Order: sequence, then structure tokens, then C-alpha cells
Amino acid sequence: MTVLNPRTGQCFIKVIHSSVWAGQKRLGQLAKWKTAEETVALVRSLPVEEQPNQLIVSRKGMLDPLEVTMLDFPNITIRGSEMQLPLQALLKIEKIGDMILKATEPKMSLWSCYDNWLATVSPYTAFSRLVLILRALHINTERAKIVLRPDKTVVTEPHHLWPTLSDEQWIKVENQLKDLILGDYGKKNNVNVASLTASEIRDVILGMEIQAPSQQRQQIAEIEKQASEQSQLTALTTKTQNVRGDEIVVTTTSSYESQAFASKTEWRLRALAAQNLPLRARHLYVSSDDVSDVAFTYVLPKNLLRRFIAIADPRTQIAGYMYGVSPEGSDQVKEIRAI
Repeated sequence: MTVLNPRTGQCFIKVIHSSVWAGQKRLGQLAKWKTAEETVALVRSLPVEEQPNQLIVSRKGMLDPLEVTMLDFPNITIRGSEMQLPLQALLKIEKIGDMILKATEPKMSLWSCYDNWLATVSPYTAFSRLVLILRALHINTERAKIVLRPDKTVVTEPHHLWPTLSDEQWIKVENQLKDLILGDYGKKNNVNVASLTASEIRDVILGMEIQAPSQQRQQIAEIEKQASEQSQLTALTTKTQNVRGDEIVVTTTSSYESQAFASKTEWRLRALAAQNLPLRARHLYVSSDDVSDVAFTYVLPKNLLRRFIAIADPRTQIAGYMYGVSPEGSDQVKEIRAI
């Protein structure tokens, strides 16, 4: 069982020993409930200020067991995710794999998946980097390890999981890992990687299920064909049985409840999603961690920031040039006047 805190990189790995499953039946169902119980025990063992506000479940079958066992924590939101995070790839790391193989009893261990990354990058960047590494390890373990350690001078600290690289080296490694993941996707789905949009590339890396363009075109063609058949008033007869075993015959000529094609890149859906962006600007927080006295201090008016968030797009990265001035006698302070 793996529980990851994406903000700090703390990863709780619970080894459930094989002796627990001895003589048990319906192991699939038992494993779900056992995982839910262990998750609740972990949350209960944490101090109140460290308990999470929400639990994101990467396996949809875990939602019901968790909702039942987490009744003692009504303030913790439990929700599913379309992202298929390859957390099982952590087992391919020698340190973690050896610990699991040598376990002789149920054991909980705590690992730091971000090493010392948070000293130079934000938690968002660190989480994205971790997802890239795990996805590449999941697809092609040997090649991913070669990319992570480009030459013999790169070493892994005894208390770290990943090789020690500079920010410039990490940028190169991340690009190579992204190419590895997209190349595998293109080969499996017979897709030209250059034709993928930025949001589709992000979905592929995060593991969200997206259809290949060829499958999308085929689906559109099938639905259009159905629509043309419906326009000729083709009668459709279906036979069903109710709970009493009576046979019910229904004949329909309308296209009611027919399948409709929906794409994540459709502009209407994105426009509706963008309507909620101003709501995100209501609660704005500035992290004061790692503030340096030497670096510039930027003063950004709240109305400018709200306006910038409101004109953004939920699926495309938006950037802007900031223009401002320094007040007299304070060269290190920059007052932003326009974006």
C-alpha cells in the first residue's frame, strides 16, 4: 500500500506480509478492505495538524471501502481520480524493493520521494518530475535508469532515492523521459507524437485515458452514421426482461439516449470550465518559504492578479509580461503596474 503526500514528497509504504493472507478467500475484496483499514490507521496516527484535507484514490474500487472506514473523519474529502499514477513503479527501486522482499512481518516505512528537490523547485515541479520518472520506469525500466544516470560521475546519495543532478541536468533528463513516454504511446496507438496537443501530452504523462485521433475519427464516423440512419426513421426493437421474468419488447424510432461524442479538447466544455476560474481568485495565498533578502520583492495588485486568473484557460498554460517600477530608494522592490 502506497500513500503519497504531493506537497512534501512523503511516501508511506505499508508492507502487508503474506502471512496475513494465509487461508483467506476472495483476496481481491479482502485486499481493498485491508488497504482501507491501514489508511485509516495511518490517518489516525498522524497529529491533527498533519492530517490531510482530502484523500485522492487512484483505484476507483477503493472508493466504497474508504468511505465506509473513514466515517470517523467527516472533514476529510474522499474522491477518485482519472489519473493512473504508476506508484507501483516505486517497487522497481532497489532500496524499496529490497526492504519489501526482506520483510518478515507487516511493516510501515516512510520515504522521501523528492530527495532535496524542494530546496530549488516548487512542490508542483517536484510532483511533475516524480510522475515523469515513475511513468518512464513503468514503461521501460532499463532505459529509464540509463536516462536517470547519464554517466559514471552521477551518484546517488545513501539517504536519497534518485541520482543527485543539477537543475540544468534535471531539465535534460525530464525532456528525455517525456520523449520516452510519448514514443511508447505513439508506438502503441500508431500516432504521430508531433500531432498531439499540449493538453493531450499532459494527459498521456499523467496516465489519463485519452483516445487516439484515429479512434476519435472512427467514433465520430460511427455516430454520424447512426444519426443518418435515425434520420430515415429506422425502427429499433429491443427485448428486455423485468424482475418478474416478463419479456418487454420496445420499438423506438427516435435517437433518444443514443451515444454522443465528447472530446476533452472541445471549446464549449473548456469555456464552461473557464467560468469557474474567477472563483479560484477569491482565496489567494503567498508562500513565504525560502524568501531571500537579496532577491527582488514584487508587489502585485490583487485586481491585476484576479484579472489574469479570470482570462486564463484551465487546460492551457498562460503567461504574461509584467511591467512595473521601483519606488525611490528601494531598487529591490518592484511594483507591478501592468501585465
